[in-house]
Amino acid sequence: MICIGIDPGTTGAIALNINGAIEVCDLPIKRTLLKTKTKKGHKKTEGRLDYEEFRKILKMFSIDSADIIVFEKVHSMPGNSPSTSFTFGRIVGALEGVLTGATDTEITYVTPQAWKKYFNLTGKEKVAAAMDCRDRYPGQAEPFLKTKDGRADAALLAEYGRFLLTKRAP
Repeated sequence: MICIGIDPGTTGAIALNINGAIEVCDLPIKRTLLKTKTKKGHKKTEGRLDYEEFRKILKMFSIDSADIIVFEKVHSMPGNSPSTSFTFGRIVGALEGVLTGATDTEITYVTPQAWKKYFNLTGKEKVAAAMDCRDRYPGQAEPFLKTKDGRADAALLAEYGRFLLTKRAP
């Protein structure tokens, strides 16, 4: 069973789950330095999906053989600036476009609430997902040592895809 999980965004990731074995890659995001600065005077950057690198990851993951693609159903967050929300939306749209062009497998959208409830992560800090992955995949814990990225979320989305296909606990 081949399940793919995608946590979109500038710190997002894509995960491949083949019968419980996991492989995770950060989303290839190109950072461009902008001429403007933040209110605090820091340099501003803009992130965009690197289409070619993403296509390479999809080929490496044999996207054509995927039984399910689980994509986190996201929206802009209150408090984010309009430019941050626009960048996020652009990345989500780019991911969906490249995926649609690369495979006939339908994308399954899952809310964070649904998959986090399944893994008993509702209301817990983001580090809880990384800890779950380190326990769940002990021989493959290295990708989950960083806790503020989308690797653990993508891995758990792929694992949730296994549940959706079998309707039983993984």
